[in-house]
Amino acid sequence: MVNLSFIQYSSIDNYNDAKREENFDNFDWIVCEKIHGANFSFITNGDSIVCARRSSIIKSGEEFFGYQRIFKKYKDSIMDLWKVMNDQQKIRGLNKQIIVYGELFGGYYPHPLVKPVKDIKPVQKGIYYCPEIEWKAFDINDGEDFVEWDTMKTLLNDSNVPFVGELSRGSFLECKDYNPEFSSTIPQEFHLPSFQNLNFMNKVEGIVIRPLKNLLTTKGDRVILKIKTQDFDERTCGKVKPPEFSTLLETSNDQGNANISYLYNTGSYEKKVNSVNPKIFLSFVNKNRLESVISKVGNLTQENKEQFITLLFEDAMDDINKCIDMKEKFSLMSKKNKKKVNRLLFAESKEVIQRYIENDKE
Repeated sequence: MVNLSFIQYSSIDNYNDAKREENFDNFDWIVCEKIHGANFSFITNGDSIVCARRSSIIKSGEEFFGYQRIFKKYKDSIMDLWKVMNDQQKIRGLNKQIIVYGELFGGYYPHPLVKPVKDIKPVQKGIYYCPEIEWKAFDINDGEDFVEWDTMKTLLNDSNVPFVGELSRGSFLECKDYNPEFSSTIPQEFHLPSFQNLNFMNKVEGIVIRPLKNLLTTKGDRVILKIKTQDFDERTCGKVKPPEFSTLLETSNDQGNANISYLYNTGSYEKKVNSVNPKIFLSFVNKNRLESVISKVGNLTQENKEQFITLLFEDAMDDINKCIDMKEKFSLMSKKNKKKVNRLLFAESKEVIQRYIENDKE
């Protein structure tokens, strides 16, 4: 039997962090609702089939949001998909495997007309999709690359595999400007009553925009972008929002002085800051980021909270390094203040996690 290979699904970049490139305008783009759930995939070579979270294959006996129900429900459809792709010679890898990436979601729908499902813990909080745990596909890896959007839709439809539908299609600029402030479209797919009459907007996490054809940046990265609503931003929901860079020039001996360098050859100048207020980085540690980490690993408990503290801290630091502006600020800090940032972020991670656990008990 051929071993199945796990390929981690790369994080989708925030639009604000992406540098627009000329090839963005070469094809039409589509807009999809970004589901607030947990990354979950099926891997099969037509013989064996396994499931995976974002970080690894789920081992036998491991728990991950009650995924066994989804495995049982969609296993046959995934195998049918493999057969369809194989018959059409759309599988390109040497070991003939495909990976169907998707999102686990649901588990709670607090509408007075909907009966709760017992013994189910919701995958995420904040958006309500359905009372059961459900799953939708959003990408297929054919062994070498991702299947392009329209082809993928046809393959999934033909195999009865549920997938995240498109909300709109058009030019890059049209899709980029799509308003992400709307109520989730997912509940109506399950024929569930709306929250509209209850004066509650079941607001989406955001949108994903992607080109119809596979595009790569000049750095060789796949082009696919997300635009989150402010309620689910992983960077601005902390205790301290980053002040303007101009206000961060420190004058005390403890934190260092601003060093202003004049670039006479260009007729301009720039401020090189040796040290900025370490607290500005606290905005990267918050509940939204924690829930993102939970979606990659699994349920947070009192017993595994130490692991989550480290993961939340590392995820925040990783995002800081992806954010050009914040990365520059961090690089200009003194060694002493860099260590202070690490201590602050780690302590904040601990506090956010403990507060999350306590609220979960209520």
